[in-house]
Amino acid sequence: MINAMLWWRMRGLRSPDSRKRSRSVTRLGNLRDTRTVPYLIRALDDQESCVREKAAEALKTLRDPRVVPALVSAIPSLGWKAVSCLNALDPAWRDSGAYREALPGLLTRMEDRRSHTAYLIADALIHAKEPQAISPLLVALDDPDSENYLRSLAIRVAGETRRGDLSQKLLPLLENPFFFSFFNDAAEALGALRDPAAVGPLVDRLSRIPAKDNEKVLTITRALDEIDAKWRERPDGACVLTRFVERLDEGAWEERSSAIRAAAALGVPGLPDRLVPLLLDPESMVRLVAKDGLSKDGCWQPGWNGLSGEGLARLVDGFARSPATAPLEVLEFLQDRLLTMFSDAPDQRFPAAIALGHLGRREAIPVLAELMREVESPFWREAMVLLGRFGGGEAFAALASALPSRPNWSSLIYSVAAAGGPGARSELLAHLSRPEANRSVAGLVLQIVPEDPGVLDDQDRELLLCLADSRRLYGLDGRQSSVTFMGGRDVQFFRTLASRFPSEEVLWIIATDLGFRSNIEMTRLQEYEDVLVLAARGMEAAVVDRILSGCSNWPRVCKAVRARLAAARTTA
Repeated sequence: MINAMLWWRMRGLRSPDSRKRSRSVTRLGNLRDTRTVPYLIRALDDQESCVREKAAEALKTLRDPRVVPALVSAIPSLGWKAVSCLNALDPAWRDSGAYREALPGLLTRMEDRRSHTAYLIADALIHAKEPQAISPLLVALDDPDSENYLRSLAIRVAGETRRGDLSQKLLPLLENPFFFSFFNDAAEALGALRDPAAVGPLVDRLSRIPAKDNEKVLTITRALDEIDAKWRERPDGACVLTRFVERLDEGAWEERSSAIRAAAALGVPGLPDRLVPLLLDPESMVRLVAKDGLSKDGCWQPGWNGLSGEGLARLVDGFARSPATAPLEVLEFLQDRLLTMFSDAPDQRFPAAIALGHLGRREAIPVLAELMREVESPFWREAMVLLGRFGGGEAFAALASALPSRPNWSSLIYSVAAAGGPGARSELLAHLSRPEANRSVAGLVLQIVPEDPGVLDDQDRELLLCLADSRRLYGLDGRQSSVTFMGGRDVQFFRTLASRFPSEEVLWIIATDLGFRSNIEMTRLQEYEDVLVLAARGMEAAVVDRILSGCSNWPRVCKAVRARLAAARTTA
């Protein structure tokens, strides 16, 4: 007798909607009532796989003698799902009479290798660890007409058998252009078989893979490493590596980026030296991929210790010329070697000092001070800013000694003031008497430099360093540079900068910072507008228009700034 609750939950089994039938099966399973077994077994024959799977999940919770034969009969339609439910129901189900009676029929149905049912049965029997299923399954390796999933399963099982004679059957599957799983599974299986005879064909296949197929390169490399870790020392292996290295400098940035990934996956010997120039490539993506190729999980590999002196010299020189684009992490990793460059590589003393200066190593100060006397050096400006950042007596003396040779350099004046020291104010006052001195900038700086022997406020020092380095950070010296937004400065910082140093340079800094931002809240846009007006007070309209072109992607802000400045001029 079926009670009302059971009858109510069974109603959905007759629905033409598979979702309703699936929900009905789930509700019946939640009852944990053996009276539902016949209806759940009937649902195992449903035309929709989701209903069949829900029925199997429900049956595995019911301890009823009818369940095991029913799930065994459902193996051709459910595949490994039926085996999973049988394992949960009864670990000894393979010893049951129902399974032993059904096994010959299941093996016979596996012979129809073109049908998906053969794959479902084979997958289920492999999950059930049925040894009799292996031989008929491996026949699919030689049968190109077999269903793709069945052949892919056969390839994986072949690798698990550890039978070396199967490698010759797996090698042709690496050439299949239509089913990527064949290539991937065959390479992994060959690596698991560890047949030395497969090394040559694998290397040959590797040589014909385009660099853009980085995943295939990595898959075959893993297989070769499992078979013979010294395959790179073979003549054919070395030849393949050479071809991939040659691709690093060929083609557009997409091809070069792919070649870097492939070379890194191959573990090409001496790769750090080859990738060093690419860390300074004009294309940002090439630089990024080169950096990733030399790192692992975000950390620089110990292989960097093997970077040659020439490679390190190229890296340091490139970094000193363009610090905004080169990776500082690698120099931090190698800073002990950089210190030895002062004595071991005299021609690289200045670039090494720049790199160590960016790392905050005060050992670089004497060399940076020496560099200040080389006014024609391409690293002179970087040394000036770094000495201003270091501060202290030695740094201040070196900067002050350079003032007579570059009296109109605003960046040098800012650096001298930032370096501080008891004589900073006296030096700036003396500078005002020089014929070619930049008196406007010196006058502004003197407003915040304390009386000797006072100490410069930290915020004022940061403002001066911002101005000293603004030409590199914001491309004011004509070079293309990656804008760093002054290390993430907020609008309040720019407000202080504009109030302390109302000048064209400060206005340019704020306009450029705004121009490189794409998403800003309305309240912050109003703050930028106020700061721009503050920085531009007293300037001519033509100068303001020229500078505001740097943030032309915010036309409303530019229009409002011009209107407010025009109103202020009219009132004045």
